[in-house]
Amino acid sequence: MQKDDQTEFPNAEPLQADNSKNAGEKEDADDSGGSHGTMVASKALGQKYGVAKGATLVSVKVKAHEKGPRTADFIQGLELAANHIAAREERQGKSLIVSSIGCQNNDGDATLMRPIFENMFSVGVPFISSAGNLGAFLQINKLPKILEGLDMPIINVGAVDNLRQKADYSQKGSQLTLYAPGGLSTFKLTGQSKENKVEQEDSGTSFGKSL
Repeated sequence: MQKDDQTEFPNAEPLQADNSKNAGEKEDADDSGGSHGTMVASKALGQKYGVAKGATLVSVKVKAHEKGPRTADFIQGLELAANHIAAREERQGKSLIVSSIGCQNNDGDATLMRPIFENMFSVGVPFISSAGNLGAFLQINKLPKILEGLDMPIINVGAVDNLRQKADYSQKGSQLTLYAPGGLSTFKLTGQSKENKVEQEDSGTSFGKSL
């Protein structure tokens, strides 16, 4: 998601975690092998494809890895986003944080995440997460999604197809909050790819939560 000649996100505000900076990565580059953050943002608030075209995108760059961010990098990015909003009173109660990242369920990592979420919720900032794409018979099983509960109101979003039928790949269970359009292999959603002005089609619970 390069800033130069950017048409889908003309007013994007990039944030970059320290681990990413130290690795020499560009703050506005979506360069992780499994990343689809640019298209998710495109569906949420892009000027051509987005639902909320008047919203402001604050992108958070964490260190890239071939199979997606590591848990420590996700926590760093989460804290960066939460602190960014906490320092801007005018955005509190008007902002939300959206993430597709799923990390292995580990008690130590969960303990590190909880206070960040508590601070986030205390200033009126919801956290919206994709349910996961590991199949209809597998319940939500990744951090931070699995932290959802009465004291941790994370919004987990599953996927339905164009006929409002639950997608087979969408994870479910008692911690699922709602369903939204996520597409199928035969009916994919359209948005902007990582390359500016290049259209892309994809499906998954990540795109349900962006809608």
